[in-house]
Amino acid sequence: MGLFYSRFFSGFPTCNDRATQLVMLGLDHGGKTTALYQLKLHSKIQTFTTIGCNVETIRCRSQSLTIWDIAGHEPLRSMWRTYFENSMSIIYVVDSTDILRIDEAKEELWRALRELSEMSDAQTDAALLVYANKQDHKDAMTVAEVRDALELDRLQGRVWHIQGSDATTGMGLVDGLDWLSAQQRRSAAVA
Repeated sequence: MGLFYSRFFSGFPTCNDRATQLVMLGLDHGGKTTALYQLKLHSKIQTFTTIGCNVETIRCRSQSLTIWDIAGHEPLRSMWRTYFENSMSIIYVVDSTDILRIDEAKEELWRALRELSEMSDAQTDAALLVYANKQDHKDAMTVAEVRDALELDRLQGRVWHIQGSDATTGMGLVDGLDWLSAQQRRSAAVA
């Protein structure tokens, strides 16, 4: 009888099958939604300014990821923290061509990280992936310039990675998620 139940329930999803939740933040027009749908559909689609959020579950390698793409307009940024609960990692998308707003991008990133650190221990350990997006543009800041502008080297006690990307073609997107996946495996092994 035990074998029957074992086989019967083996077809149901287990806790290990649940999607890992990620929250994707950044200023408006950074490429968050384009990145999300490039990962989901593997093609460029026409996107519009996000009001609220977009949520998609994607398969990346053998992992299921639920990504919350949160609107980046100034009045909506104060709501970012409401999406941190149960998020395993933070993805922050920066428009590498928007030199005029790089200081604003830095301020919003650091504000979000401060709010995140005020939450439970699980969220304070959340890994940070930064996409230096729009690297296909000739006037884009380099990945190193974006890293320096965001002052990522000041981060202490949080693992982070910056990845050059082009959301319209998908360049660098999966590489960044591979890094996040490796960080989550390391965290699970330690726990």
